[in-house]
Amino acid sequence: MKRGLVLLLVLATASFSFAEHKKGQIVIGTYLGSGSWYSSTSDSSSSAYPGISKSEYTSWGFGLGPEVGYFIADNIVLGTYLGVNFNGSKSDSSSTTSSFKSTSKYNAIYFSVGPFGRFYFGGGAKGSPYVQVNAGASFYPSYKGTYTPSTGTGYDYKYKTYSSWNLGLMLGYEHFLNSFVALQYYVGYGFSSYKTTSEYDYASGTDPTYDYSSKTNSLEFGVGLQIFLDKKKS
Repeated sequence: MKRGLVLLLVLATASFSFAEHKKGQIVIGTYLGSGSWYSSTSDSSSSAYPGISKSEYTSWGFGLGPEVGYFIADNIVLGTYLGVNFNGSKSDSSSTTSSFKSTSKYNAIYFSVGPFGRFYFGGGAKGSPYVQVNAGASFYPSYKGTYTPSTGTGYDYKYKTYSSWNLGLMLGYEHFLNSFVALQYYVGYGFSSYKTTSEYDYASGTDPTYDYSSKTNSLEFGVGLQIFLDKKKS
């Protein structure tokens, strides 16, 4: 009976002993970026041309990424992250005045890597707000698509070259589950700039290349899991 009471006391103490952000700690975690699924249908017409053009479009995306950091001072972390993202889409087009139809498919896996800095604002016994800044570059080892018309010549395409860099600012809250595990909830702003050269492969004729550059602003949100290790004790 006494052993049972002692065990319950130990468990209760552990449950209410929350993490601290102390110099010398190591934090290991992963984030789950915002997932998405999008579907749309559209009809269009013109007074200059008879008939109605129809299209159906679907896309999806999901991201996750491990990260590791070190507390260089109380409440201040410097670290690095690796992001893995998946994207895909499909589009079908047709017209009421023609038997012509076309299908476009696209899919890609890309990686992001870079440093981050995080500052915690103290907080209560069960959680702490923080702000994080990060920078990095993205890589597309897998990017390809196809265009398939019901008549005529289709083509395949893929990246020949790709260069990118990004910056981000994140506001979040860390909720402690016990003395070394916490959940994160965050929203953030991201900016990215990239340039690409794509190769097109037609069944016949000349295969062109296409140069493209873009600057993107994005709103990001998600959750993450953090594990805090005390380097001195370990």
